[in-house]
Amino acid sequence: MVYNWLINIQHCLLCDEPCDGHPLCGPCEAELPWLDGRCATCAVPLPTRGLVCGECQKRPPSYDHVEVPWRFAFPVDALIARFKHQARWPFGRLLGERLALHLQHAFTEGLPQPDLLVPVPLARRRLRQRGFNQAQMLARWLGGALKLDGKFVKASEATTDLYSQTLHYGYGVFEGIRAYSTENGTRVFKAKEHYNRLKNSAVLVNIPFDYSTQELVDATYELLEKNNLTDAYVRPLAFCDPNMSLSKPNNVSIMICAWEWGAYLGDKQLRLTVSSFCRPHPRSIKIEAKVCGHYVNSILATSEAKEKGYDEALLLDSDGYLAEGPGANLFFEKDGVLFTPQLGNILPGITRATVLELAEKHSVEVKQGLYKPEVLASADSAFYCGTAAEVIGIESVDDRDFPKNWNDSLGKKLQEAYSQLVRNSEKTLSTAH
Repeated sequence: MVYNWLINIQHCLLCDEPCDGHPLCGPCEAELPWLDGRCATCAVPLPTRGLVCGECQKRPPSYDHVEVPWRFAFPVDALIARFKHQARWPFGRLLGERLALHLQHAFTEGLPQPDLLVPVPLARRRLRQRGFNQAQMLARWLGGALKLDGKFVKASEATTDLYSQTLHYGYGVFEGIRAYSTENGTRVFKAKEHYNRLKNSAVLVNIPFDYSTQELVDATYELLEKNNLTDAYVRPLAFCDPNMSLSKPNNVSIMICAWEWGAYLGDKQLRLTVSSFCRPHPRSIKIEAKVCGHYVNSILATSEAKEKGYDEALLLDSDGYLAEGPGANLFFEKDGVLFTPQLGNILPGITRATVLELAEKHSVEVKQGLYKPEVLASADSAFYCGTAAEVIGIESVDDRDFPKNWNDSLGKKLQEAYSQLVRNSEKTLSTAH
């Protein structure tokens, strides 16, 4: 039996008849009860446009204008009922898209475009019963369609929904990026690689992602410029809409914030301990995705290490092989050769890839593979690397010191090369990025 998977017939959301790539078929679209004649203030139906109803003339309302595209009749009433009372969000998305088209047309006819959308709050009891605020969801869809997103707000004034899957389940993806001061301005190091990984992380865990890499890079430079930041840490995070179910989200927003932050693990060599926690098995999660919820594992490992008096943890994989740190990749040196755990059970770090590039440039031999902790115990030196940590030497693991002086190690050589590379003025605020 052969299935022709190329044929994907979409059906109308209302009547279930086939339609060509649209959520509504032609006849149902034609039946939308458009409201033509209406009060210019409150939008109550009137015989013609441009009139003001008697009630608004006698008692002028506190608002200036109500924009209403349809009468409350079929099929709009059915769409609203299914969205509002049955939590069938595709119907709400359809309403948002149609409302956005109406507003875009109204803007061309002189309707002032809003600076922001403010959804009507839902009573707490009703919100608990329903599990979502339909007005807030419509506002998010509308904001995206009307390009009202993308605003800069103070961190102290930013808000989020308490019913987001990201808040409740850790269902979101993020990145860690660094910007460096150079002779010619601020440079965001490997910005495109980071945003490409952010998109890939979202795709891997079925989170919708409609943002281009270039628009996110541009927004990052603008954010740094507005905040007068040169050396900074940048944190983009894609978070999901309100949704208390365990299904994939309908809509996603991205926030990008930045602040001054020194090397995450400091500038002194680290004392590590092998953690009692292991990295999650790659068949249980998408190990190569930078997902918010995955970092509970990192928090547990780091907290345990610090409670024991160490600086940081070292995690093994589920088979007992060396994996990585809670937020950094591992390299170690033995007899002039550099070793690092292979991909498969670790996050493919962008800093790790940069270290591999630098090692090749400086003719340093690197081997990637599966290594037991005993191999690390016989190493000459070791280091961690990551965007937040940069490149930082490791003094000891479980109180066993590495014999080689850090200043004479391959790690030190690559640390200096990395520091020089990220402060290269190839890309700045004043040039194309």
